[in-house]
Amino acid sequence: MTLDNVYPWSSGNTYGTVNSNPDLQTALCLWLAGLRHGGQERNAIISRHQQSVLARVTSEKSTSTKILPLIQAIMAIAFGEPIPVGEEHAICVSLPEWDDSIGFSCQDAELLGALKAGYPRFSLHQAVAKLEQNLVNWSTFSPGPPLAIVPGEAIKLFPSERMAKTCQQYLQRAAADENGGERCVRVTHVTMDGILEDISCTQSQGRHKHPEEHVYAVTYPDQLARHAWKFWLHTGYGVSSRFCAFWLKNATFPFSENVAKPNGLARKLPTTEAKEAFKAVREHIARLYSTQEVKATAGDVFLFQGGMAAITQTATSLSKIAVDRCERRNGYRVAVFGFLYTDTLKVLRDVLGFDTVHYGHASSEDLDALERELKTGRYIDALYTELPTNPLLTIVDLERLHVLAEKYDFILVVDDTIGTPVNLAVAPLCDVVCTSLTKMYSGAGNVMGGSVVVSPWSRHHDILCETLAAHHEDTYFPLDLLVMRANSAQFEHRVTTASRNAQCVAELLRRHRLVEEVLYPGGGPTQSLYDKVKRPDAGYGFLLSVRFYHPEAAVAFHDALETAKGPSFGTSFTLACPYTVLAHYAELEWAARFGVWEHLVRISVGIEQPEVLCAVFANALAAAENAAATRG
Repeated sequence: MTLDNVYPWSSGNTYGTVNSNPDLQTALCLWLAGLRHGGQERNAIISRHQQSVLARVTSEKSTSTKILPLIQAIMAIAFGEPIPVGEEHAICVSLPEWDDSIGFSCQDAELLGALKAGYPRFSLHQAVAKLEQNLVNWSTFSPGPPLAIVPGEAIKLFPSERMAKTCQQYLQRAAADENGGERCVRVTHVTMDGILEDISCTQSQGRHKHPEEHVYAVTYPDQLARHAWKFWLHTGYGVSSRFCAFWLKNATFPFSENVAKPNGLARKLPTTEAKEAFKAVREHIARLYSTQEVKATAGDVFLFQGGMAAITQTATSLSKIAVDRCERRNGYRVAVFGFLYTDTLKVLRDVLGFDTVHYGHASSEDLDALERELKTGRYIDALYTELPTNPLLTIVDLERLHVLAEKYDFILVVDDTIGTPVNLAVAPLCDVVCTSLTKMYSGAGNVMGGSVVVSPWSRHHDILCETLAAHHEDTYFPLDLLVMRANSAQFEHRVTTASRNAQCVAELLRRHRLVEEVLYPGGGPTQSLYDKVKRPDAGYGFLLSVRFYHPEAAVAFHDALETAKGPSFGTSFTLACPYTVLAHYAELEWAARFGVWEHLVRISVGIEQPEVLCAVFANALAAAENAAATRG
């Protein structure tokens, strides 16, 4: 991989020998990702002190790998800026102060209006919003019925008919639950050359040869806007920003100035390269989950447009396996073991409507309760867990869960996004592994993706592969896939380095008198369970959470932390956030019942130099001390 592959706007000639030095290349890519803008625009978003450090570093005649990562580590990004700064398709936005996250969770209109980016499921990218608006405006003057009558109606865009129909069904159920009757929810198929087709009541026509030339609009009344947004948020089914940017540039609608090319739209996309990337990513992931004795194959790996899309599609597919059993047992039932990422529970329970039981502590007592229920005939068809869990970094007893799954015949699904296949070998003890490739597999914070691996050790391997293949939809936009492939090149190196750094940060925080608890597998109460699935010589992961004795100390620590801060994790650069405020602000009391306290700070540690990170965190701890002192 060259620097040009990752950042095509840069010049390999400019940086001389950078491309021949992988370590220096990584450092420089980090630097450029955060500081692409020059001159006054760049200086407006970094402090005067940081400017002086930048000037000193960039004036060095011989720039070393110990200097360049320092820039990203000390760069606190201004409020509302994309993370990485200047990235058109950034998946994170800078919320540098605690109150910014509160305003974000409260949907403060003024604050939201000032944001230049956002996590794609949490907010609408400007390219997505623009395509929605353009399609509605254009359809008003087209021969057919308009997509939406404004005001009063709105649309959401999806890359496949099946996803759009799933949204339609969800919204119709929501309407029936609210007022006892179905409101009009329509689905329209739109082609890139301007053909509209109402498919609200027709059967699925299958995938098209060039799916990027088709989009599916779900039209709903304003009264269902809250539910439409929940579906978009929880499932991850919405179109990507690169998909929409491609349409805005190439669609030949009357509202557009674009001119049709004689060779056809599909040829404007690097489809051949995307197919090669698709194959390469699947093979790479298969190798990550293989051992000397047992090999996973590319056929065991399924790719999705995002992590939640992977979970949603897989959960839907798994429910098909149990159809006969569900009829005998009067319904499909799943368990969620541990306090998992918020959208996993909500998509299973609220969107897909599964009968869901939640064992939120993932403790040995929870395991005992699960086993008692199973012994008395209370069945489950699938169990979902994370290893480690987000944000508590709890390690579930995977060996015991595996024994129960074998004995009571349920599918065991593990999300290893935080653990990664570099550090952990979970596949031998489960049936399916789900991963958000958006996080450390990409590491760059500029593309979404998800994967599902059917464990070659699973006794259900063949039926799982067959079912997933039958229901899988390839909605991964070619340009997104190419970016993911380029970003993944140094995945193993990132995980190893970030895990080592996180261990240093955890030790530093644990020694401080104001820190009540550091939630991190290494040195934590469940380390022995982690060690059972830990690969030889691997680390304890890149993610940790910290809890302070006093809320004031937590806020001061967070606000003084000179790193990127925003709602994501798993980037090459360190990224922090007040997790509970962002994910559970409307349900703080419920979250606290499971130990997810309001003033929890989650930290995703990057690949910066450890001495730099320690200095940055020591400075934030000093701010926490000052806050505690003034508290009295």
